[in-house]
Amino acid sequence: MVDWWKQANDALIAEKANVKLIPDMVKTAKLEFRKGCLEFFKLLNEKNVPLLIFSAGITQILEEVLKQKGHIYKNMHIISNKLITDDDGIIVGLSDPIIHVLNKNEHSASKSNGKWFKELASQRKNVLLLGDSPGDANMTDGLKDTHCILRIGFLNSKVEERMEEFKKLFDVIILNDGPM
Repeated sequence: MVDWWKQANDALIAEKANVKLIPDMVKTAKLEFRKGCLEFFKLLNEKNVPLLIFSAGITQILEEVLKQKGHIYKNMHIISNKLITDDDGIIVGLSDPIIHVLNKNEHSASKSNGKWFKELASQRKNVLLLGDSPGDANMTDGLKDTHCILRIGFLNSKVEERMEEFKKLFDVIILNDGPM
């Protein structure tokens, strides 16, 4: 898994891609949020509930998507792979550790943004975990003193094939791009 990510990242660097292209890329992409997602983000912000977006994606792309949709809030924090650029915006590397589907947990969150994450974990004892891959069910691994963890899994493809695995990992399963 890590080798694949390193190869993909090396390709970005070799292409001398520029982060200044991200806003236009996002603008022309046909991206849609799950029904109810943006309202959910707004409600969490209004109720002052911290929202951690823990992704194997690219930080700057996630931020741009949220910005263009008008849904970046003060309660949000993104932990993902941050592009490192030179003064001209050319991608020269990615943050370490590489976040991928199999290491999204307390350890990688602490390494990526230790102070914020440790502070949050010490203050909040209940977790609502949402994920769309089996590895996402383990994102709370390493958290101490949690009182309640509710795991919601989004099973969007190969439903029959993957249902039993998801039943073992998640408390609630939403099928086929169903609403929040």
